[in-house]
Amino acid sequence: MIVNRLDTGWEVIYQPAHALLSAQVAGHWRRDVRPIRWWETLIAVSQHDNGWREWEAAPQLTDKGEPRNFTQMTLPESIAQWERGIARGLHQSRWVGLLISRHASHLYEPRRGEGEMLDDFLEHQAAQRARWQQALGVTEPEIKQAYAMIRWCDWFSLVLCWRRLPEDGSSVALGEGADGLSYEMRQLSDGSVTLDPWPFNVMHFEVSVEARLLSPSRFENDRALLAALESAPTEVRSWTIAKQS
Repeated sequence: MIVNRLDTGWEVIYQPAHALLSAQVAGHWRRDVRPIRWWETLIAVSQHDNGWREWEAAPQLTDKGEPRNFTQMTLPESIAQWERGIARGLHQSRWVGLLISRHASHLYEPRRGEGEMLDDFLEHQAAQRARWQQALGVTEPEIKQAYAMIRWCDWFSLVLCWRRLPEDGSSVALGEGADGLSYEMRQLSDGSVTLDPWPFNVMHFEVSVEARLLSPSRFENDRALLAALESAPTEVRSWTIAKQS
């Protein structure tokens, strides 16, 4: 779960909902610089956080009685989540599984050496990807380009979901896209969001994500949090992505 503290309580965005927002962004990417296996790549973008379902169906509190953000998961919980997500992607196609595995390794490779569990996970994923790559007959540059699509859209969505886009018009770096160019995003005076340079095949489009609103600031136990989530009002947060005129 992506958890934001509000004046009225908490805003909770489920990880698969955030991934769906990522796919809404990816769907408008310029056709002339799209990665290979485009539809499978787009599915990987939309499915890359599907391993979170079990954790979000039984949410846990911090020691302060507050909803736990996904960044507060333990390493065993994180690895279990990624193993589920990769397996589900693989059931769709080896390309989808390969890209989700690449995403997991990208996130956790900097932590290699923290423990045997993590190192075994990284080694296993590298071996799996090598087999899938050979079987699919794809090159490392092709994988790198497709994975850049996931990483870039993932961060784009997180900036919006986390409310990290400055209202004063300051830019946020998005990193390198699937075309090798570096991008920045910022909010315009009318509230719309623009990018420099512009990577999409239309001049403007809408994206949205569903968020659940919780009014209590503290919860007695995990069961109380789950009950609150199940009955919480749902707000649709939306943005206009537009090329600056």
